[in-house]
Amino acid sequence: GCMSETKLGIAAGAAVVAARADQMGVVDLDAFLNFADTGAGVTGGLTVEGDVIRLSDKPGLGFDEFEM
Repeated sequence: GCMSETKLGIAAGAAVVAARADQMGVVDLDAFLNFADTGAGVTGGLTVEGDVIRLSDKPGLGFDEFEM
């Protein structure tokens, strides 16, 4: 399993997986879904469609805003 990471942390991990998909097996990147607020202060970034995580096509990790 993966540790309790926010949507931002999972997006970074998903970007690594996407870059090295030929080197990866099964990857557990759903920990942020355990939070009551899955956005956790960020807008944009990855989206979840069923059991598939989709990365944004925006620059970087694809996030629009961060709230502290």
